[in-house]
Amino acid sequence: MEDQDGVVSIFPRDAYRDPLTNRLLATEINDFSVAKRTVTWTLSQSLFATPKIAGILEGYELRNGGENFSGFSFPQLGKEFSFSVSRMNLKSILDKTIKESPTAKFWTISNNFSDKSVRLIVEAGFEYAPEDRYLKDVNIDDLLDPWP
Repeated sequence: MEDQDGVVSIFPRDAYRDPLTNRLLATEINDFSVAKRTVTWTLSQSLFATPKIAGILEGYELRNGGENFSGFSFPQLGKEFSFSVSRMNLKSILDKTIKESPTAKFWTISNNFSDKSVRLIVEAGFEYAPEDRYLKDVNIDDLLDPWP
């Protein structure tokens, strides 16, 4: 475990690390942007679609494992969160996202050799609206007791 600039990284010991995962994380991406309201799995898909990452996956005959999603909301990285970077490796882009996004909490990357996939998951919480934005004219007692 190591703390680098406010981001805690947890990796297996060197002898147990997956060389492909190390290669992916160290791969420099020339240009990459995240737009406002980007959903977490869109970030993962976009990173895996960059030419260098896609080329590595293709070379090993691997595919993007995607995400198993269930629920009623689409976790975003933040309504106003966006950035553009150049010449930054995959790990640094992911760490930047976790450090600067108001909702992103952590990321994981894993290899599943049995189905020839690599999965990149970015977990995010919810971004709440300011208190006065939606409920400023609502009496909370009316919401709690619908039959006055």
